[in-house]
Amino acid sequence: MDQGSESRIAQRGDDDAKQRVADKLAATPGAIGFVEYNVAVQFELQYGLVQNSSGKYVTPFRQSVDAASAAMAAAATEQAAASEEINGNVARISGSTQESSAASGETATACMDLSRLAFELHDLVNRFQLEAKPESVQPLPRSGPGSQKALSGKLSAKAVGRK
Repeated sequence: MDQGSESRIAQRGDDDAKQRVADKLAATPGAIGFVEYNVAVQFELQYGLVQNSSGKYVTPFRQSVDAASAAMAAAATEQAAASEEINGNVARISGSTQESSAASGETATACMDLSRLAFELHDLVNRFQLEAKPESVQPLPRSGPGSQKALSGKLSAKAVGRK
């Protein structure tokens, strides 16, 4: 069975159901039922007016239905535009989050590298010992031409072996 046949059968079943509901409503005195406006017109059912939230009675005439449909379509279009904007914002937030995550990873790697270098530098500094020979160190004059001279004492760096 093709889709066209299935659609026609479904439509016929829908029409039959509407006919049965309309017949039941028409045969039951004082019955209240909810059917589509076109069904009420098609089967000549009586219908009432509905009061909306602003206190106006909405008539089920073609103009009212068309106006309500147009308002719903406009609202749906507005919601679709808002949804697109929200989706764009979520995508931008996602991109920023990914960038932030990558930057955090790079920062963590740099911190670990810096820590490793600090330990290596500490290890190198511990391998050397500075010795000053006090007897050969002369104080610098406070002023005058001699104040430009460097220490005459010797500072020597001596490697200290680690075992």
